[in-house]
This record gives sequence, structure tokens and C-alpha cells, in this order.
Amino acid sequence: MGSFKDFILVQYFLKGGIMMIPLLILSIISLAIFIERLIAFIRARIDTQEFMLMIREVIEGGNLDEAIEICDMHRGPIAAIIRQGIIRYDQLKRSSTIKARAVNKRDMVEKTLENAATQELSYLERGLVWLATITNLAPILGFLGTVTGMIKAFEALAKSGLGDPTIVARGISEALITTASGLLIASPTIIFYNYFINKIDNFVLEIEDSAVDLLDAFDNLEQGIKTVASEDAE
Repeated sequence: MGSFKDFILVQYFLKGGIMMIPLLILSIISLAIFIERLIAFIRARIDTQEFMLMIREVIEGGNLDEAIEICDMHRGPIAAIIRQGIIRYDQLKRSSTIKARAVNKRDMVEKTLENAATQELSYLERGLVWLATITNLAPILGFLGTVTGMIKAFEALAKSGLGDPTIVARGISEALITTASGLLIASPTIIFYNYFINKIDNFVLEIEDSAVDLLDAFDNLEQGIKTVASEDAE
């Protein structure tokens, strides 16, 4: 059985010089963020359409406490945002001030939903700035390794002349390995970044649609109207 140094990736790492150390660190960070964010996004997913149908039915039936309980049973940003909106509406509904009248009530609930959405989206975006940084930094470090490798190659050439080409080849090899490593790290990282950005965009659309559904449900509750879906469910 061969030693640790016999593995080809280890050999490339050792031949790549000092710049391979920060590149290795960047690759580990990128993979760790990808795994952590992937788990977070999987946990954040719910059947939004089914969830909002339940919420609308319960709210239009006048049972806000049950609507909050339904939100508590679901995880993810959409349930958390809707929960904040219901709590705010319930607070305003119990208030007897002029500000809590119908028109202003919708505006205030909408503002609460916007603030809650901002907080939840900031959680979803957590760590993505590091992926964007690694996408830009890894190739730069790779090219820096190229420069240092070529410097070593020319220094060796100046000292030994053309009598020992292997010394020169060693520096060129280091230059090429670091360049390739930087690009290999940046390529999947930018894929990770774009994947999560696309997921966040989808969440934004679902949040907007859910907020509109919630506000419509409050309007229907104020007017004593039930949606067709709620009437059919009964």
C-alpha cells in the first residue's frame, strides 16, 4: 500500500508550492458553505400553495390563533413571514385606535410583512458573499502562484543556464498547477452561488404571492367574505 504522498492529488498539491495552501482553504470553505446552505434551503422548502390554502381558510373563518398554530407547525421563511403578518393583524384588530381602521390596517400589516421578509431573506443569503468572494479570489491566487512559479523558473534558469532543464520545469509546473487549481475551485463555486441565487429568487416570488394571499384573506375577513376554495372545503 502506497504512502500518503503517492496519491496524485497530494503530489500536485506538493508541487504547486506555497499558494496551494490558501487555495486548499478556499476549497474547503466553499464546500462547507455549499453543504450548509443546501441543508438550510431544503429545510426551508414547504408546499406554499397548500400552506396558504389552509391559512386563508382558517383566517377567513375568523380563527387567527389556529392560523398562527399552523405557521408554527411549518418551518421556513414563508411560514415565519406569514406568522408575523397574522400576529400584527391580530394586534391591530384588537386595537381601538384610529390608526387601526381598515385602510391603515392593511398598510401596517404589509409593512410588517416587508420587514419580516427582509430578515428572512438575509438569513437565506447568509454565506453567499463568501461564495462570491471565493469565485473571484481563487483565480487571482492561482495566477499569483503562476507568477511565483515563473519567477522560480527564471531564477533557476539564471543560476544553472540550460544545463539542467528539470529545475526550470519544476517552476513552470508549479505555475501551471496553481493556475489550474484556482480555476477548478472557482468553477464549481460560481455554480453553487448562481444555484442559491436562483433559489432565493424563487423564494422571493413565493413570498410576494403569499403576502398578497394573506392580505386578501384579511380583506375578506373584514368584509365577511369566504373564498370559493374555503366554501368548497366546508
